[in-house]
Amino acid sequence: MKITNRLILLLLLSLQTIQLFAQKVTADSMVYVERIEYLKNSVLNGDKFSDSADSFINDGLELAKAASDTAALVDFYTLKGDYEKEQNRYDESLAAYEQVVDFISPFTQKELFARTRKKMGNLFWRFNKHNLALQSFLESLRFYQQLGNALEVGKTYNNLGTISRGGSVYDSALYYYNKALTIFTEIDDQYWISSTQNLIGNTYLQMGKPNAALKYYQQSLAIRRTLGDSLAVSGSLTNIAKAHLKQRNDEQALKAANEALEIRRGHNDLDLVASSLVDLGGIYKETGNYAKSIEFFQQALIIRRQLGDELQIAASLLNVGSIYRQLNLVETALEYYTDALELYQKIGDEARVSTVLNYIGGVYYKQGAYDNALDYFLSALGYREVSGDQRQVARISNNVAMIYKNIGNYPKALDYYNEALSYYKKQGNRKQYAATLNHIGNLHVVWGNDSEALNFLKKAYFERREIGDNYGFAHSALDIGEIYLTQEKLTAANAYFSKALEMAKSLHNFELNRDVHFAVYRLETARRKYRAALRHHEKYTAWKDSVFNYETLQRITQVQMQNEPERRNMQIEFERKKQQMEIDRLRKNREEREAYFELKEQNQLQTRNLIIAVAAGLLLVVILLISRFIMKVRTNKKLHRLNNELSNLNTDLQQSQKSLRQLNATKDKFFSIIAHDLKNPFTALVSLADILHEKFQVMEEHRKSEILNQIHIAAKNTFRLLENLLEWSKAQQGGVVYTPVEVDVATEINHAVDLYVNALHQKDIDVKIDISQYLEVTTDKHMLSFVLRNLIGNAVKFTPFSGKIIIRMEKRKNDLLVSVKDTGVGMTRSVMERLFDLNVHYTTEGTNKERGAGLGLILCKDFVTKMGGDIMVESTPGEGSAFSFTLPYPAKSRLK
Repeated sequence: MKITNRLILLLLLSLQTIQLFAQKVTADSMVYVERIEYLKNSVLNGDKFSDSADSFINDGLELAKAASDTAALVDFYTLKGDYEKEQNRYDESLAAYEQVVDFISPFTQKELFARTRKKMGNLFWRFNKHNLALQSFLESLRFYQQLGNALEVGKTYNNLGTISRGGSVYDSALYYYNKALTIFTEIDDQYWISSTQNLIGNTYLQMGKPNAALKYYQQSLAIRRTLGDSLAVSGSLTNIAKAHLKQRNDEQALKAANEALEIRRGHNDLDLVASSLVDLGGIYKETGNYAKSIEFFQQALIIRRQLGDELQIAASLLNVGSIYRQLNLVETALEYYTDALELYQKIGDEARVSTVLNYIGGVYYKQGAYDNALDYFLSALGYREVSGDQRQVARISNNVAMIYKNIGNYPKALDYYNEALSYYKKQGNRKQYAATLNHIGNLHVVWGNDSEALNFLKKAYFERREIGDNYGFAHSALDIGEIYLTQEKLTAANAYFSKALEMAKSLHNFELNRDVHFAVYRLETARRKYRAALRHHEKYTAWKDSVFNYETLQRITQVQMQNEPERRNMQIEFERKKQQMEIDRLRKNREEREAYFELKEQNQLQTRNLIIAVAAGLLLVVILLISRFIMKVRTNKKLHRLNNELSNLNTDLQQSQKSLRQLNATKDKFFSIIAHDLKNPFTALVSLADILHEKFQVMEEHRKSEILNQIHIAAKNTFRLLENLLEWSKAQQGGVVYTPVEVDVATEINHAVDLYVNALHQKDIDVKIDISQYLEVTTDKHMLSFVLRNLIGNAVKFTPFSGKIIIRMEKRKNDLLVSVKDTGVGMTRSVMERLFDLNVHYTTEGTNKERGAGLGLILCKDFVTKMGGDIMVESTPGEGSAFSFTLPYPAKSRLK
C-alpha cells in the first residue's frame, strides 16, 4: 500500500514537472517570437543600412539558427544581403542571397525565389560575370511568367537586354527591350515605358547611331517631364548630351549635361552628382579641353572617395589617368592606372583587371616600350580568354598583333590579327572587321607582300564604304594609293588619293588632311605636274601647322598640369580632414547626449563624487605646486650646466644638419627613382606570374610559352635596372672603394664594344676604334669598365640605323684622353646641362625606342671623379654627340 502511494505521488510529481516544463517552453517560445519580431521591425522601421541595423540582423540570425527557424533565417539573410550590398561588400551580399535560395523552394515560394535570383543577377552583372547574370535573370523571368506578374516580366526583359548590350549582341538587346516596351505599353506604365525607351536609345548610341538614339531619348524625356520625376529627367538629359556629343554638337551636349548636374545637386544625390561630373569631364575631353576635363574628373573622384564605393573610385581613377595619358604625362597616368588596378584586384573583378592591364599596355606602346607593353597585353589577354569574353579577346589580340608588327615578328602578328578577324566576322561587327582587315593589309606592306596588302586593303575599303565609316574609308583609300604610288602606277594612285582627299575635306580632320595632301603632293611631283604639286604642298603645310598648333596647345596644357597631382592630393586631404571634423562633431554630440542622460539619472551620486573629486583635486594641486617648486630649483641648476655644454655643441650640430640635409635629399631622390623605375616593371612581372599561376590548367600551350618568355625578358631588364640602382646606392654610401691596379685601356675598350655586337649589328652601325698606341694606367678596373660600357651603350642607343661611332684614345702631357663620338640625334645645351644632375633625373628614348633609368651618366661622373679625372660632353642637335673623359697618366705607366 505504501509502495502504491509512493508511485501515485511520484506520478503526480512527474505530471506537475511536465506541465511546468510545457509552460516554460510556451513562455520561452513567446519570448523568442517577440524578440525576432522586435529585431526585424528595428531593421525595417529604422535605418536599414546603419551599424545598429547590422547588429540587429546578426542577432536575429543567431536566434533563428539556434531555433532552426527557416522562415526567420530567410528574412534575416535577405536583410543581410541588402545591407552588405549597400555597404559595397558584394561578395558578402551574394553569399547571403545564396543562403536565401538554399532555404526556400522555387515551387512553393516562387515570388521570393524570383526576386532573390534577380538580386543575384544584378550583382553578377556588376562584376561583368555575364553568363552567371544571364542564367539568374532567365530563372527569374521563368517564375515571374508563371506568376503572371507582367510588371516584373517586363523589368526582367530589360535586364536581359542590358546583358546582351554589354556583350555587343545588339539584335538580342533590341529584341528584349522591345518585348519589355510592349508589356509596359499594354499595362500603361508610363514610368517603365520611359525607362525602356532610354535603354533602347543607349543601344542605338552604342551601335554608332546617334540620330536613332536621340529620338528615343527625347521620347523618354517628354514622359519623365510629364511625370515630374526630376531625377529621371536628369538621366535622360545625360544621355541626350552623349548623343549630341556623338553628332559633334558640343554646345548642346554641354547644355544638357549641365542641366542634369544642377537637378542632381538640387537633390543632393552625391552618387548621381559624381556621374554628371564624369559626363562633363568626358565632353571636355572629347573637345580637347583637358584642363577642364580633369577638373571635373577630379571632383567626381573626391566625391566617390567620400562615398567609399571602390568600383566607382577605380572608374574615376581610370578617367583621370586617361587625361594624363592623353597629355603624355606618362608617370602620373601610370600611377592612376596602377591604383585602379589594385582596387579591382582587391575586389576580385577579373574583367576590369584585364581592362586596366590593357590600358597600361597602351601607355607603354605609345612610349615605344614594346617589351613592357607586350607583358601587359598578354596578361590582359589571359584574363579575358579564361573569362570567355571573346569581344575583348579580339580587341586585345589586335593590340598584341601591333606589338609583334612593330618588333618585326610578322608571322606572330598575323596570327593575332586573324584571331581578332575571325571573332569580328562571327559577331557581325563590320566596323572592327574592316579595321582589322586594314591592319592586316598594312602588315603585309611592311612585310613586303604588296599583292596580299592590296587584297586586304581593298576588302577593308569596300566594307568601310558600305557601312558608312567615312574616316576609315579615307584611310583605306590613302593606304591603297600609297602602294600604287610606290609601284609607280600613278593613275591608280590618283584614283584612290582623290577618294581620300574628297572624304578628308568633309571630315575636316587635321591629321588626315595633312597626310592626304602630302601624298597627293608626292604623286603630282612624280607626274611632273609641279604647279599642282606646289599647291598641295602649301595645303599640306597649312594642315601641318594646324596639327602643330593643336599639339602646342596640348603641351601648354601639359605644362600647366605638371603640379596637378600635388593640388589633387591637397584637395583630397582637405576633404578628408573636413569629413573627419564632421565625424568628430557628430561623435561629440552623441557623447554629450549620452553624458547628459547619465548625469540626469545619477545626479545625487555625481554631486557627491564631484565634491570628493574637487577636494582631492585641490589637495593634488597643492602637492603638485610644492613638487614643481622643488623641481624648478633643481632644474635651474642643471640647465645652467647644460647650457654651457649645448653652446659647445651648436657648431657641430649645424654642420651635421647641413650634411644630413644633403644625405636626406639624396635618399629621397633614390627612393623616388626606385618608386618610378621599379614599380611598373615589377607590376608587369606580378601580373604575368599571377595569370600563369591562376590560369595554368586552362591556358593554351603557346600562350604559356609566350608569357614565360615575357617573364624572362622582363626579369632580365628589371635586374639590369636594379644593378644600376644598387651600384649608384653603393657609390653614394661610400660602398664603392677606389682600388687601383694596372689596366690595359685598349683591351677594356674592346671588351666594352664586344658587349654591344648584337645591337650594333641590328642597327647596322659602323664602329671605328682609333688607338695609335696601347697603354697601361694605374686606375680602378671596375670603374673604368663601367664608364666605357655606359658611354658606348649610350652612343649605340642614340645613333640611328647605318650611323657611325668613333672611339679614340690619346696620350697627352699629363693625362690620357678617351672619347666616344657618335653621329646620333645630338642634344641641345639645356639638355647637356641636365645630364649629370641627380635632381633632374633626365632620361629619354633612343632611336630604336631604347629606354634607360637616367642614372648611367651620373654614375660615370662619380666614377671618373674617383679615378682622378674629368668628364666632358660636346653635342650639336641632329649631328651627334661626343663624350670624353681623362685619366691621370703617371710616370710609372709604361708604353707597351
